[in-house]
Amino acid sequence: DEDRALMRATHAGGAEEIELQRTGDRWGIAFITLVHVWGVLPLISLIFLAYLSGTVSARWAGGLTERFGRRTVLIAGTVLMVAGLALTLTQLLALIMAGLLLFTAGFFAAHSVGAGWTGVIATTGRAQAASLYNLAYYLGSSVIGWAGGLGFQSLGWTALALTVIGLACTTAVITAVVHPARPPVGRGT
Repeated sequence: DEDRALMRATHAGGAEEIELQRTGDRWGIAFITLVHVWGVLPLISLIFLAYLSGTVSARWAGGLTERFGRRTVLIAGTVLMVAGLALTLTQLLALIMAGLLLFTAGFFAAHSVGAGWTGVIATTGRAQAASLYNLAYYLGSSVIGWAGGLGFQSLGWTALALTVIGLACTTAVITAVVHPARPPVGRGT
């Protein structure tokens, strides 16, 4: 099969050899090569610093809701997610990393607005509404994460990214339809 080629990477000292089966996931091989051949495992762990963009954006989104309204900020966060995911489909590592930062920032901005909005929208049982939001969030991320893993395993990163882009666009459309635009008036917008 032409898609399956045996790849060999040899440690710089020549003592260690790693064999990989290429399955179409170009970044898996790049990662393993970086870790085993060049020994950059401590550096690759810095990827988790991308979460800092989510920490900043969640707080920033809270302030922006007062100025632009929850609907607008939630949709903007979703648009950032889509833009970030689109950047991960490129071949340039710098753009992929920028995409990861944008996606993370957009996700946490949208999630913080959605979570906060739930209690505002509920007229009674606000604690139960917030609990149901969290239940739906974690149940959905578990099921979609599991299904996405199966899709990624069989179809690759591009298919998974396009699926998540589709879900994000669906979220933006539902938000736009269910919550019509109105000028921000403070809490509840």
